[in-house]
Amino acid sequence: MDCFPAEAQFKYPWRTYQARVLAELDEHLGDNRLHIVAAPGSGKTVLGLEVVRRLNRPALILAPTLTIRDQWVERFVNLFLPETEQRPDWISTDVREPGFVTVVTYQALHVACAGGTESEEAEEEAGNDRYAGDDDLREDAPVATGAAARLLREHRIGTIVVDEAHHLRSEWWRTLRGVCSAMSDATVVALTATPPYDVSPFEWERYRALCGPVDAEVPAPELVLAGDLCPHQDYTFFSTPSAEEAARIHAFRAEVERVVGALKQDVEFIGALQNHPWLAAPDASLERILDDPEYFSSIVIFLNSVGGRVPPQALRILGAADRELPPFDLEWCEVLLERCLYRYRGQFADQDALLQSTERELKRVGAIERRQVRLRSTERIRRILASSISKLNSMVEVVRLESAALGRDLRMVVLTDFIRAADLPGGPEDIKPLNRIGVVPIFERLRREGLDGPSLGALSGSLVIVPRRAQDKLVECAADMGIAAERINLTALPYDPDYLRLEIAGAEASVVVQLVTRLFSAGAITVLVGTKSLLGEGWDAPSVNTLVLASFVGSYMLSNQMRGRAIRTQADDPEKTANIWHLVCVEPDAAEPGDDLETLKRRFRAFMGPALDEPVIESGIGRLGIGAAPYSEVRVREINRWMIERAEDRAGLREAWREALQRGTQMRTAEELRAPVLSLPRGFVFANTIAALFWEGVFIGGYLALDVGEGLLDLGALPPKWYLTLASLAFLLCAVAAAPRMLKALWLLVKHGSIESSMRQVGGVVLRALTHVGAVRTPEHKLAVMAERGPTGEVYCALAGGTTYEKTVYLDALREVLDPIDNPRYLLSRKSVLWSIHRQDYHAVPGVIGARKEFAEFFAREWRRNVGAVELIYTRTVEGRKVLLKARTGAMSSAFRPASERVSCWR
Repeated sequence: MDCFPAEAQFKYPWRTYQARVLAELDEHLGDNRLHIVAAPGSGKTVLGLEVVRRLNRPALILAPTLTIRDQWVERFVNLFLPETEQRPDWISTDVREPGFVTVVTYQALHVACAGGTESEEAEEEAGNDRYAGDDDLREDAPVATGAAARLLREHRIGTIVVDEAHHLRSEWWRTLRGVCSAMSDATVVALTATPPYDVSPFEWERYRALCGPVDAEVPAPELVLAGDLCPHQDYTFFSTPSAEEAARIHAFRAEVERVVGALKQDVEFIGALQNHPWLAAPDASLERILDDPEYFSSIVIFLNSVGGRVPPQALRILGAADRELPPFDLEWCEVLLERCLYRYRGQFADQDALLQSTERELKRVGAIERRQVRLRSTERIRRILASSISKLNSMVEVVRLESAALGRDLRMVVLTDFIRAADLPGGPEDIKPLNRIGVVPIFERLRREGLDGPSLGALSGSLVIVPRRAQDKLVECAADMGIAAERINLTALPYDPDYLRLEIAGAEASVVVQLVTRLFSAGAITVLVGTKSLLGEGWDAPSVNTLVLASFVGSYMLSNQMRGRAIRTQADDPEKTANIWHLVCVEPDAAEPGDDLETLKRRFRAFMGPALDEPVIESGIGRLGIGAAPYSEVRVREINRWMIERAEDRAGLREAWREALQRGTQMRTAEELRAPVLSLPRGFVFANTIAALFWEGVFIGGYLALDVGEGLLDLGALPPKWYLTLASLAFLLCAVAAAPRMLKALWLLVKHGSIESSMRQVGGVVLRALTHVGAVRTPEHKLAVMAERGPTGEVYCALAGGTTYEKTVYLDALREVLDPIDNPRYLLSRKSVLWSIHRQDYHAVPGVIGARKEFAEFFAREWRRNVGAVELIYTRTVEGRKVLLKARTGAMSSAFRPASERVSCWR
């Protein structure tokens, strides 16, 4: 077969974004790559199939799981071929016997290319796959492409489709690289809902090298506006640890406090630090200090906190007075102890017994993990919060409220990480305690609650439970699928005859999933508990209207895939809305409430939706209005009550989407930068330039007025008209003297204007520099820096125009300028003098600009021309590193200004 049959045509109208991409296909394929980013449920599979059909060459389609592989085949047969057509023999699912279209999993390709025979089924329930990171991708070991790859070359594969290639396991990635290299003339079509924007620059470049730059990105709001996704909202349900869990956390905190307290009173340890060679002769130790400024700062901050002697030279190097040093908190203590115990142990040879004792104490309380000191949170505490049994109670509350709101229309899915089959009771007398999160514990907690209304089921690769009342519907659906009744085995649970364990002889997992999905869609099951690995990606059940994420996964990619199960539209329910619930456990009244909340914050970087208190659509946890820590027990209950009230109002959710979508005309950019006002140089300009010039003019004028007044008094009595004339003359002299400074202040005020104007000026400098270095190639007249003020004073900045990749580079560079200093090659130093007070501030030159001296100099010139006077400092010299150390001192302080945040926003 040399081409697709003429009758292979898509049967339905294209969605707006699909038609747009197809119309621009020739332009996008100029680099032999097509890279599409679109939200889950947007129809990427169908678009990919149409691209394959139009390219009309033998194609290899790669999917991450068997479920998704089968969906590709099913979509092509049902949507592109005549209704009477069965799967043609030119569509293959065996890489060793390729057809004109070959659809396989990455695992199958890897096994075949390595010459193995491992089954590809194992990947479905793996759940803990390690995805390719920098170390994996840097390996230069040759990839064994084997006979399978040679067969694909012989088959003249001309199109390679990589579906969700953003989170491949490392061995899959190496195999894919080898296959693509062997077929270098093939067109690569990359489809994903979640490009890995949050990975390292190296990994992003590897990903981009395979997939090419993003050609089109379709955000969720555009798809809701077009009716391709339903209105949806994220909600949190907070809980606090159980009494037993809280006691374990408190015991750890108390032990840490005791160890740190003893250390702060240990005369021997304090003396050792006071006699530390870096403090005794800081100038002579400058190179070593600059190699690890955090350690040096931790020593100084510790000694300052305990009233120890800090040499003036040390403070001079840090560029701070003792009263300006941050408090010695647990974060600084982690730095100090980790260096003393491990990296610089040799510096404390005379105190080795003390260090051994401290190390033993920290190990005993669990505060050392893999030679890293963990005083604020440990892996054990993270697990306690993530798998807190308090979340089981949260699930009961969510099921209760959603069931009351939707009744028999409820279609809820609870996704979690593990099955926990051992927690399944063996009989009526074997009712096990529920003390962890998993499919069985969640199912059991809901079953034992005896809720009226919901019909419970459980679905995983090795355990399937259905309610007895669904038995007749199950037999009916199985018959429709061609599953013979004798193959179906239904066994009552030994402790509850109202529930049946389902097994189908000789059936693949995908068949069981399809059967249970039909039961769920028909309403025979209304609450389905399953594993994220089986249902989290590629599972197609448009009827889902409520999702509970009881998973520990916090990555941008997997969490967005799970969320995508619920936001699909449903043909027979045009009014569908979806509620997505996120369960989080926090330490009450703690300044740092725990890693579980941090996981939630990471998730929300990828989630767009309407804010709960204003008609705007954006990403980030801030749109939920949960505020900042600490969270008291009372506040937790208030937050939950607020979430419940909003979740019950599904009509209000539809209206919130309608109003927010009407306020914006398009998705202006995939992402914006939300920066606190303090990070802008404008505050420095106003406080130390405009205000200074203004008041200098006033004081100079006032001084002259007093001087003239004294002269008048010396002249003695004069006629009244002379006093008026002389007063007018004095006023005129004052105005002339003050005018230069006042006019300059006025000019700066006009130039810098509002907060938004200052952000546009800084953003414009970054854009011109990126264009100059070639990182942004779109002509400058087609680009615009957009900035506006947020409701709470923050500033939003975005790049209008350009490619998605250029916007990503731009926001990364702008964030480097505004955020705390790390380790840039070049710095911008801004100084001001207000009377006798000298102030200095620093901004990093973004890495892509600071890679070459001439680029950094161009950036500095543009800054001087458009923002204000600065000095460019190269930080790789001794003097430059001194300045860098001063600049980083504030960045390392816990009291440093808030960092900027990248958000997606519909405007």
